[in-house]
Amino acid sequence: MGSSAKVEYFATSDGRREVRCIIGAAALPDTGNAIPPHITPPPTPAASSPPPPSPSRPPVLHLPSAPVPR
Repeated sequence: MGSSAKVEYFATSDGRREVRCIIGAAALPDTGNAIPPHITPPPTPAASSPPPPSPSRPPVLHLPSAPVPR
C-alpha cells in the first residue's frame, strides 16, 4: 500500500503549504459506487425523539396554584 500512496504539497493563497495524501486506486477495495461501511455515519437515535427545549427559554413548570411571594 505504501507504493501506491503519494503526498503532494500545495501552496495556499496565504503562503502556507497544504499537504494532501493521495492514495492510488489499487490501495482501495473495489466497492463500485457503494459507500464503504466505515464511512457511512451511524443513524442518530435522537432523530426520533422530540428536540430538547431551547436553552434561551426555561421549561414551563406546572405548579399547584399558590400565592406568589412579592
